[in-house]
Amino acid sequence: LRALSMPEASARQLQHGRPLLTPSVSSARSLCAWQSQHGRALLAPFVPSPALVVNAALDMLQLMTADVFLDLGCGDGRVVEAALRRGVGRAVGVELSLELALAARKRVRAALRSRSAASAEILQADFCAAECASVLHSASALYIFLSPAGARFASDLSAPRAPALRKIVSCDFPLLDDPRWRLEESRRVMDLELFMYARSNSH
Repeated sequence: LRALSMPEASARQLQHGRPLLTPSVSSARSLCAWQSQHGRALLAPFVPSPALVVNAALDMLQLMTADVFLDLGCGDGRVVEAALRRGVGRAVGVELSLELALAARKRVRAALRSRSAASAEILQADFCAAECASVLHSASALYIFLSPAGARFASDLSAPRAPALRKIVSCDFPLLDDPRWRLEESRRVMDLELFMYARSNSH
């Protein structure tokens, strides 16, 4: 997928009569102004997470075998693969693009060859849709590299929707101020900022 400029994205959206949900872009920050005009059209642009960022994010999450790791907008599955190779018991990725979901499944199959006790799944779906409710309900650790709208979605993951969720790492976009989530650490890696949140004890 090549990068789409904002005018190109707008033109293609009008041509097909529907929002673009996962275009590849050169920088997630470049979406901010465009997204403010188009509402929820872009929750998870495909901006691959560099390996250094992936490793730092997983260090911050401190995954254990008992965790269920979830990557919303998983792209080509590189973060799901890395979580499996670090020993997490179950890892799930959700990706809207069929092309990227197929690439992610290939990565995950390769990682599972050395992890016979682990399980993994790549769902090709809109992570706001009903079919993703069960994975949100069981996830204990979450990684997101979305957009401002996507960070707003994650900020609203409260106990009824995600009762097991205890930790979130958001790349480049902080969650909204919310008493349910407490910022525990921020870390600069390359030109990206990682924010690690823990669920507040009172929520």
